Amino acid sequence: MADFRAGGAPAPIQAEYLGMSLRLSELDVENLTYFRYCASHHFHLQRCCGCQLLRYPPMPGCPWCACPESEWSEVDGRGEVHSYTEIYKAIQPGFAESLPYLVAIVDLDVQKGRPSAQEALRVVGNLVDGEGRLASPAEIAKLGIRTRVRLVFTDVAPGLSLPQWTIDEEASRSAVRPWRWDAAGVIGSVGE
Repeated sequence: MADFRAGGAPAPIQAEYLGMSLRLSELDVENLTYFRYCASHHFHLQRCCGCQLLRYPPMPGCPWCACPESEWSEVDGRGEVHSYTEIYKAIQPGFAESLPYLVAIVDLDVQKGRPSAQEALRVVGNLVDGEGRLASPAEIAKLGIRTRVRLVFTDVAPGLSLPQWTIDEEASRSAVRPWRWDAAGVIGSVGE
């Protein structure tokens, strides 16, 4: 799974994504491990050995109990949109051809309501189609708060895949209606 140098140290990752240079130093052990799992299209997060809570983003210590020990656990990448933003001005030139694009914060189904009733394990990523390409404006219009999504991976380079979100068409037919602001600033249900 992982690409390691002699002596067990993880090798750094360098790649380019939509014209943006990506680099993870060999000193960033937690993120290197996270992205190595993503490169194999398996979603793993750190589970604290103290309080047993999962955490994201990867980090050297637990944000809830400060325990420095953790183990990597495979996690189901399904959840619902907690929040999102649509980007209409590219801050990186490579994104200009894909405008607008959408960045979503997703409440994973796992660990929802923990450590408190209002919290969830929230993971950020772009909205993409089923092939991992940035979503079209028509796909973006289908997404709102509470839309069901699932994780997919965008292969960027050998050893690097980005976790992204796509609408989970099978799960999106629930009784809970997703909602979004329209262009006039009015709240409406998605698909109305």
